[in-house]
Amino acid sequence: MFLVIKQKSIIIVGLIFIIVFATSFFIFSFAANETESCDLMYEVKEKYHGEKIAFLTFDDGPSKIVTPKVLEVLEKYDIEATFFVLGKAVDENPDVLKMIYDGGHFIGNHGYSHKANKLYSCESTFKEELQKTEESIRQALQISDFNCTLFRFPNGFISPIYKSQKNICAKALPSIDYKYIDWNSLTNDSVQKLSRESSFNIFKKTSKGKDVLVILMHDSGDLNKTYDVLEDTINYLLEKGYEFKSLEEFFDWHFSYLLVLYSCKQGGKTWKR
Repeated sequence: MFLVIKQKSIIIVGLIFIIVFATSFFIFSFAANETESCDLMYEVKEKYHGEKIAFLTFDDGPSKIVTPKVLEVLEKYDIEATFFVLGKAVDENPDVLKMIYDGGHFIGNHGYSHKANKLYSCESTFKEELQKTEESIRQALQISDFNCTLFRFPNGFISPIYKSQKNICAKALPSIDYKYIDWNSLTNDSVQKLSRESSFNIFKKTSKGKDVLVILMHDSGDLNKTYDVLEDTINYLLEKGYEFKSLEEFFDWHFSYLLVLYSCKQGGKTWKR
């Protein structure tokens, strides 16, 4: 009798363990999928799987000195890039932001001040910072309905710093029609003072064996001359057979959809941007 009761107890404990484990796994998987759904990196890699494609991205600008020189290099090679701007830097250099926009580059949101302890403090503060940055961009460009749609987490979403808070913030992005993207290659131009050769070698090491590259650089000018290693990077990738593209193309479908919808409502009449 005692043996039967003991066996039943073991079975019940086992069932409870399985239920708890399965529930935890489901919750974790749901949370992970929810975060992945607004991570643009998945779409980028899926669309260009097997192709040699490079996306140049610049964080922490715009700045008076470095950004114009970066733009000169990009114009020289006829490349469109993505600039993740800080609202504070936009307020300080609205004319430089206009140069980025007029050059045909895509503008992403990097928060207002790059102060992680404030940005990730809570969901409402996070949204307010993004919206404040958008307003700064609208004022600088004098475009009242400008929307960024793409965000990059300061220090990266992948970084373990403030990870739980960033998870909460990432899940809030779809509610304001945003996606986010990190990077898979870099030059460490904002980490420490480096020689041009050292920075370029870091890029080659972090890009090795990857067909699709989302390259992180900075146009803030805090430590290194990004525009020098930028030219080295471009020439290196061109020699390797890479094609350069802008992240803006992943948001063109939204405009196209609205255009078709508007046309249908107007009885087939078209409207041009």
